[in-house]
Amino acid sequence: MNFLEQFHNASQRALLKTLDMCLDLFFPKNALVREIEAMAVVEFVGGRRFHGTYPPECAGWVHTLLTYRDHHVRAAMWELKYRKNTKVAKLFAAVLAEDLEKQLKERPEEHAKNPSTLVIVPIPLSEKRRRERGYNQIELILEQLPKNECWTIATNLLRRKHHTIPQTKLPRAERLKNLEDCFEVSEPQRAVEERLVIIDDVLTTGSTVRQAREAMLRAGANEVTAITLAH
Repeated sequence: MNFLEQFHNASQRALLKTLDMCLDLFFPKNALVREIEAMAVVEFVGGRRFHGTYPPECAGWVHTLLTYRDHHVRAAMWELKYRKNTKVAKLFAAVLAEDLEKQLKERPEEHAKNPSTLVIVPIPLSEKRRRERGYNQIELILEQLPKNECWTIATNLLRRKHHTIPQTKLPRAERLKNLEDCFEVSEPQRAVEERLVIIDDVLTTGSTVRQAREAMLRAGANEVTAITLAH
């Protein structure tokens, strides 16, 4: 990295820090958010693990970490999606890392043959949504994920072909149609060779992860599972 790149990165970090300070000044965090930020990972997870049922189409290949019914989880998700809260992102990243390590331990023979056994694929935003928000909340979490030789992050493996209406604004019956054929795989050969794990924030009807998985399967992928932060 040359001097200009170092200067540019340092300037970006300083700017983000200044923006965070301005947000805290003009839009102070409430007591609940401050409580979440001060939590250790074990405390944050607490009794908030998800133990419910999944949409029938997602059963067997989707795994959810936390229950969205909990007000701490909902508040943390809002901070993640709309305030770019890196402290919250670190909490989610720690919970995700624990789950990924658990998955690897369940298949030790495969891990012995190929130490880098998981390819983590975040659900992508459309270019329009990324410009509006300024970042992808799932990528923000993955940036905080501990380094591990057992997994790699493929940020650009899955792409959105076009902008879609936010799923939360649509009735249940229209959500799958809204996302139909909206994803594509940029490296089909890699999809065929790797064990892919889709990461998304909230599972509701399952339309988003289903469409992402179907795009990967069409590209020739052999194994595609998904982890969502909450449901």
